[in-house]
Amino acid sequence: NKIYRDAALHRRCLVLSSGFYEWRHVFPIGKKTGKPIKTAVKYPYHIGVKGSEYFYMAAIYNPWTDQATGEHVDTCAIVTTAANPLMEQIHNTRKRMPAILTENLAWQWLSGNPDEAQISTIGHFQFPAREMEACTIVKDFREAPDPAETFEYADLPPLVISA
Repeated sequence: NKIYRDAALHRRCLVLSSGFYEWRHVFPIGKKTGKPIKTAVKYPYHIGVKGSEYFYMAAIYNPWTDQATGEHVDTCAIVTTAANPLMEQIHNTRKRMPAILTENLAWQWLSGNPDEAQISTIGHFQFPAREMEACTIVKDFREAPDPAETFEYADLPPLVISA
């Protein structure tokens, strides 16, 4: 897409985060049929980087003008990449994740002068699963005093995390 390409070449930014939320879709086995039911049960997760208070996500920004009102708005989009083995299990419908960057890659993304190939390489960086952590949280986490507080679901199959 030309709009995203132009933003990646000329309007890169970083989103500083202490964690993000994703929904895992699980299709329980129907008692009558013995096959997965058609409607998924959704479980929210809080995901972060082990031992880090914050981390960087690659992003791009674009100015946008509402043609009806003339209002100017700066928009921002987090760059996504293919899911690593942990995120593949959590964001299991689309199998993608934010492009989480190391400090060196964040500097290159924001302050360096990368060419188009380097921009693509950085934007497709897949942060290692072993350096991430994820926990289930309450389904109404948006209203919770601590939205990242761990909550266990007895009926949820565990994540399979390899070293």
